[in-house]
Amino acid sequence: MAYAEYGPPAGRPVLYHHGNPGSRLDLEMFGAPGQALLERRNLRVIAPDRPGVGRSTFQPGRQVRDWAADAAALADALGLERFALLSISSGSPFLAAAAQGLGERVVGAALMSPVAPLEVPGVTAGMGVSRLYFWLARWAPWLGRLQLRLMAAGVKEGVDPEKFAAQAMASFPPADRAAFSQPRVRDGFIATLRAALAPGPSGLSWDAGLLARPWGGPLDEIRAPIHIWHGGADTNAPPAMGRYLAQAIPGASLHLCPGEGHLSLADKYFDEILAALAV
Repeated sequence: MAYAEYGPPAGRPVLYHHGNPGSRLDLEMFGAPGQALLERRNLRVIAPDRPGVGRSTFQPGRQVRDWAADAAALADALGLERFALLSISSGSPFLAAAAQGLGERVVGAALMSPVAPLEVPGVTAGMGVSRLYFWLARWAPWLGRLQLRLMAAGVKEGVDPEKFAAQAMASFPPADRAAFSQPRVRDGFIATLRAALAPGPSGLSWDAGLLARPWGGPLDEIRAPIHIWHGGADTNAPPAMGRYLAQAIPGASLHLCPGEGHLSLADKYFDEILAALAV
């Protein structure tokens, strides 16, 4: 298992769950300002690649619930007894699996723009192209892998990624396009995509397909304090997803941010999100 680290090495540990497409380098999108916030909040973020993504070995046949054992193994290897969890977008089912499976080792969690189980009635209403992305990964995986190969060609070294970036943002709300216009966000987005797709599309496609299947663990078994941040204008993961998770997880707090999108929310509210993990 490969991972990246951000923040002070002696800070309070946080296990980060990347999006899809995404990798251990997701936090590059926050750049130097994000690193400064981690220093100020004294948080050490450990960001692993999930199996088959980036530099982590593929696990044939794995399911969402299997992530709890992987997370425990990484925490044990790093000597972490207790830690917080953080996710963005489609990292949410894996965060939920860790929160369910690791019990009292998890001191709290924050979910940024989370995806909810896609089979829940109504949560995908208003969902943009990401709905097709997950559908293909489950029901037509060869097409999903082709889509990822085209994505990899658009961000490979030596190719100007500006055209790909413009296409990727075309269906996003204005707040996301504004966030993406910042060089650090755009460059970080390209970096995490390159890392995710470096071994080929199979692992990332399998990971995406898991999100379109039932997650496997009851959300009402989560006992750690949970904070959910969601943008009111998010079209990648509509706000109905955040509302559903807040209702399904006992005691969860929902922070709905009007006008914010999928990426802009994390960019604007990162310090507030980190504050919930620093207590």
